[in-house]
Amino acid sequence: MDDASGLKNVIPSLLDNAKILDDTYSLACTVKNGHPPSNLQLEMPAFDHLTEIEISNIVNFIRTDLNGKKPISILDIKSQLNLCKQRNER
Repeated sequence: MDDASGLKNVIPSLLDNAKILDDTYSLACTVKNGHPPSNLQLEMPAFDHLTEIEISNIVNFIRTDLNGKKPISILDIKSQLNLCKQRNER
């Protein structure tokens, strides 16, 4: 787990994970709002106290440092978080 590989059927891997690398909206929102538990994964708590910049740093660390992908701009992160907020208000 220290290498971001997760724990099978409990904690998802942050390495080569298509869900988090291809769906950046989901990743930014998951960091902000958490994720409910499922029968295969533990709950991820919300980090709603983090700023947009801190969330951007986390998302880009996962993308660039752990997976060698291009970073996402803070403007894109802000846009994704606004969409997330709008969806949660419905």
